[in-house]
Amino acid sequence: MAKESIKTSAFCRCAERLWPPSCGGAGFTLVEMLVVLVVVAALTGLAVPATGRLAASFRLASERQQVERQLRELPLTMRQSGRDGLLTEGEAPPAMIRLTLDLPKDWSLHTERPIRYHFTGACDGGEVVISRSSEHWHYQLTPPLCRPRQIDAAGR
Repeated sequence: MAKESIKTSAFCRCAERLWPPSCGGAGFTLVEMLVVLVVVAALTGLAVPATGRLAASFRLASERQQVERQLRELPLTMRQSGRDGLLTEGEAPPAMIRLTLDLPKDWSLHTERPIRYHFTGACDGGEVVISRSSEHWHYQLTPPLCRPRQIDAAGR
């Protein structure tokens, strides 16, 4: 009767032993693990600042949309109040409401001339500049609806 021989791999023979935990190349060396950690740290170092800039960009876009929404809603606000209003940096006459926007921190609104909104919701039109630090956005308010339309600084 022929003897059957069962071949076992090095892994099987190694797994039967309890010590040392790895045998002949199974597993990773300390140097390999350190290289992987350095690569992961480098990639993280590149990704984190970009994520911060992206979040700041989203925040700025959201704040601009909120200001534009407030400009679009001014005619409705005047119709609901039943009084005329003035969008201006200065004071409004006693018979009119001085219109203000709820601007985010460090933002400002500038008008070349006061923009009158009638109690009907119509307005006389004008140009508004919204500023934040060194950034400026110019908007044209065209009568009678005065929907804000962003233009460049030259008025186009």
